[in-house]
Amino acid sequence: MPVPNANSFHAALGDRIRSLRGTRITQEKLAALAGLSRSSLVNIEAGRQRLLVYHLFQIAKALELTPSELLAPLEPGLAAMPEFDVEGEDAGWIHRTVQKAIRNQDTHDTP
Repeated sequence: MPVPNANSFHAALGDRIRSLRGTRITQEKLAALAGLSRSSLVNIEAGRQRLLVYHLFQIAKALELTPSELLAPLEPGLAAMPEFDVEGEDAGWIHRTVQKAIRNQDTHDTP
C-alpha cells in the first residue's frame, strides 16, 4: 500500500480539526488545551504544520474524541494510509510514542 502524500495528509487532518472545532471552541481555547500556541493551531488547521502525537491526543481530548475517532475519517480521502509492521519496529515505535504521550499527560495533570 503506498504511503499518502504528507502534505495532503496534514491538510486533511487540519480540515478535520477545523471542522470539528467549528464554532463550539475557539482556536485560542483549543490551542491552550492542547499545549500549543494559537498560531501553531492556525498552521495545523491550514495543513502547514505537522503535529506531535502528544498534541494529537490533546486535541482529540479537547474535542471530546479519541485519537482514533479524530483520524478515522481521513482514510477514505487519501490514496491510502501507511501499513505498519505490527510485529516489528513500527509497532514498537508506536507503542513507545503512545506511552510517552501518556506519561507526559500524567505529568501535566498532576497538581
